[in-house]
Amino acid sequence: MSVTLPVTFRASALPSNFRGTPQQFLDALVARLAIETDTNYSIFTIGSTPPLTNVGPFLKNGTTWYVWDSITGSYVPEKLDSLSLRYIVANTQPSASDYTIWIETDAGGKAIAIKTYYAGGWKDIYEDTFNKLKGYPAAAKLTGSQTLSVDGNFYKVIFNQSILDPFTIYDNANSQYIAPVAGVYRASTNIQVDNNTANHSQAEFGVKITTNNALGDPLAPTSGVAVKDPPGDRWYPQVTGLLNLAAGDSIQVYLESNDGASGHDVIISPNSQFCIELVHGY
Repeated sequence: MSVTLPVTFRASALPSNFRGTPQQFLDALVARLAIETDTNYSIFTIGSTPPLTNVGPFLKNGTTWYVWDSITGSYVPEKLDSLSLRYIVANTQPSASDYTIWIETDAGGKAIAIKTYYAGGWKDIYEDTFNKLKGYPAAAKLTGSQTLSVDGNFYKVIFNQSILDPFTIYDNANSQYIAPVAGVYRASTNIQVDNNTANHSQAEFGVKITTNNALGDPLAPTSGVAVKDPPGDRWYPQVTGLLNLAAGDSIQVYLESNDGASGHDVIISPNSQFCIELVHGY
């Protein structure tokens, strides 16, 4: 499309002793001629369809730059240098001073992670999301029987052997589960209690799943089992509940028994089990 521009022609003076042919005169005049305008205009083309010949830079739809490709004989989108966008696709770790986004590849060039640089290192942008989806299941049992005094006090159940721990987060030495991330966890326990010297006709049990060994936590899942009638010599106190934990918090199981007397005890069987899993990460 033609555009009329207001222009001014200026020419510098010819030498006073100029001599020449008409063509030499024309050449000398053109060499000293200048065209000026006060109107802004572009030296690129704008439109929806790329031109069929090279007319300089082309801005498609006013948003995307195209340049002429002499090999294909057509306009192609302008490629922006990755450094200008501060991203890189590479197998090896890039310089954080040059890039803030790294598309990591394996040795074969396949993308395996998208990382950003913060807090002094390259971090996978999906790492936290993936962690929340892992569930972090664990289960543990006792390596042997545990004797429990029947005196109305709570004692920690020694679940000291993990039987399911794919992420290696169960603390066998302290009989507890350590929360790897913040979230809501489901914890449950099923305990087999065998009588030893307790008054089985009067025995009562209480189970408590605690966080950070806090027996007084009113939000911890608890259950009470009264087994006075009918009496027996084997009981299965159990409890299941949800716990809101921060990363690094711990979960334990405590059990108490009372039969109205003193000096009695019961035995916790290795058949007992403690199970935990993340149900919703924050």
